[in-house]
Amino acid sequence: MDAGRLKRWRGRAAAALAVVLAVLAVLLLVLPALRVPPPRDRDWAGAAARIARELAPGDLIRVEPFWSTGGRIWFADLDGGPRVPFRLLDVHEPADPLWLTRAPRVWIVGAMGYGAALAEDLEDLGYGTALDEELDRLRIRRMDRGAEGLLWELRASGTDATVVWEAPGAGARACPWRGARAACPGTAEASPRGEVRRVAGGPRDCLVLGHPEARGPGGSFLLTWPGLPGQGTLWVRAGNTQDSARRRTPGTVTVTAAAGDGEASLALEEGTYTLESLSLPYRGGEVRIRVSAGDGGLRELCLEGVLHGPLPPPR
Repeated sequence: MDAGRLKRWRGRAAAALAVVLAVLAVLLLVLPALRVPPPRDRDWAGAAARIARELAPGDLIRVEPFWSTGGRIWFADLDGGPRVPFRLLDVHEPADPLWLTRAPRVWIVGAMGYGAALAEDLEDLGYGTALDEELDRLRIRRMDRGAEGLLWELRASGTDATVVWEAPGAGARACPWRGARAACPGTAEASPRGEVRRVAGGPRDCLVLGHPEARGPGGSFLLTWPGLPGQGTLWVRAGNTQDSARRRTPGTVTVTAAAGDGEASLALEEGTYTLESLSLPYRGGEVRIRVSAGDGGLRELCLEGVLHGPLPPPR
């Protein structure tokens, strides 16, 4: 077989394999829905009424599968309060178990055979199944936080950090906090600020750094905390904001976290719209997070961080 024909054959084989994999992915997504009938309005209403009887402050409700968006209208204001993000209904697509650990109790409303995988993910994060009921075409689970949970959040504790901006040829400059924003004098990049942004499939309460139209020499923000309240696993996550991903600002942004003897990094490529993660064991002491860019400038990103570990005993 000549080289040209072999190249064409390999190309066709690769294309056929891609089609097969795509079909398998679609089948894995829709087969549960084909085997189990979808919920009706009265099923959603019954689930909402069941949860309302035991709903407690701080609870979160998650509808699975995430594309069953019609079911969400029954739960966002179940207690009569306002429909605002982070209150009752989780809408990340797909589910983000680590984000859900903000709630002491998570209700999973599973339709068409979905919900078990999320329950298992929450069990891995220290939650236990406190309620599991079949309600006609829906299954309701309530996952309660156990001995481990959320100890610290970067966004909520952002102003506890010392912030330094380092620019090529200009040295390091301290950035004092003014409310929810750190003021970095003389920088072309936007200073760190706390905002709710849609990143990687859902709204996130994050520390936003950089600018979607960043250009020119890169630089870095260094955030330092003297210590965190507890011990466990430190998770740091970052993703390009929607504006930054759409504008495809060139270059790679690197996020490096250090705690004790441990250090780990993640990279955000231009145009990507995913949430990248790193984790470190944390046993105490200073925590440092550096966000740096190359020659493309520090484009806008969302920075998240949580410490998950054994909860202190109740007083």
